[in-house]
Parts: sequence; C-alpha cells; structure tokens
Amino acid sequence: MIQRIQTLYIILGAILHFFPWQWDNEFPYSLFIILLGTLLVLVTIFSYNSRQRQVTILYLMIAMVLIPIFESSLIIVSTTPWVPMPTKLLGILMLISQILAVIFYILAIKSIKKDDDLIKSIDRIR
Repeated sequence: MIQRIQTLYIILGAILHFFPWQWDNEFPYSLFIILLGTLLVLVTIFSYNSRQRQVTILYLMIAMVLIPIFESSLIIVSTTPWVPMPTKLLGILMLISQILAVIFYILAIKSIKKDDDLIKSIDRIR
C-alpha cells in the first residue's frame, strides 16, 4: 500500500488539494468538498486491488480540483479595487497548489497504469 509510488503521489496531491481550503471561509461548500475529497482519497488508497477503480476516482479528484482552480483564477483576475493584494496573493498560492495537485494525480494515474501493464505482462508470461 504505502510501498507503491502512486500512494505517495495521491497523498501529496490530496495535501496540496485541501491545504488552501482552510483559508477559504466564504464558500459554504468548502467543508463538504474537504470531507468528500478526504473520503475519496482514503477509498483510492485502500482500493489498491482494483486499479481501474483507483483511476476512475483519481479522474473524479481531478474534476474536483477544477472548482478551486476556477475560484483562484477569479480572485487573481479580479480588477475591482475592493479586492486587497493579500487576497490576490492567496489566490495565486491556491492556484499553484491546485495545479501541483493535478500534476500529482496525473503521475499517480500513470503509475497505476504502469503497474497494470506490468501485471498483464506477468500474466502473459505464465
């Protein structure tokens, strides 16, 4: 379970995905997304026997990352004078962490597919 590199990618992606949400108190769905994402990460890590389920859940996690990416880009692009500069910097931090989370999720998917190909090649040799 923890020996597999994709587990580390999933954990790093989850940390980067949910880290900025602790500062986001404006949106009521923040807690719901954190709880749903945590549940999905745990299901993904502990369903190591079903690689296809892991890949499917990781694609769902990537779709969940699109919400804060959109939100962060709105904060950054906002040109209204009432948005203070620290808020824009926080938006940039959120955007960078979400993009890194997507990268880690994609690396996990590639590692899972590599494991799947390895298992199939071993089955072919037998």
